[in-house]
Amino acid sequence: MNARFALIALVLLLGSEVFAQGMPLIVPGCHNAQGRMVPYVIEHESIPTYAAAGWHPQVGPIILVNPAIAAKFSVRFNMYAYLHECGHHRLGHVTPYMDPHRKIHGIQQAKELDADCYAVAKGMELGYIRSTNDLKEIGMQMIDWPEDPEHPSGEVRFKHMLTCAQRAVQVPQGYTR
Repeated sequence: MNARFALIALVLLLGSEVFAQGMPLIVPGCHNAQGRMVPYVIEHESIPTYAAAGWHPQVGPIILVNPAIAAKFSVRFNMYAYLHECGHHRLGHVTPYMDPHRKIHGIQQAKELDADCYAVAKGMELGYIRSTNDLKEIGMQMIDWPEDPEHPSGEVRFKHMLTCAQRAVQVPQGYTR
């Protein structure tokens, strides 16, 4: 595990404030729609994608991440992706019937865009998305992702993220989503 990913794992697991790439990162614990804590599991290299929100029969709601894939992305993108997966839980997209070793199945593209908006709003609230350039840094890492039955293309998602950021700026300070 490289040092950058170890730092991300520490932040996500401990919820501490750290300084990475010159930006303070404060990551609250993720809670689902019912207020239940959602653990972050970093040891699942078996999942074929970057990360997934799921449900474990003994643990309940979880976020899985493939560290080999996550290590290819920036710290800011990793934080965004964590909040995106947390958004699936917070917005009620994940149920006890989910298989934690697979990407969320049956989630419509609109729910992916909702989770993207959640991540943008939370990222702005926490201060790690502070400008359009910060969003561009995230978006350029996903811009070439193809559309699939559950996910809009990276280009569509990036444009939607910019719209979400404009809406979040108009929300009173202290809002939560």
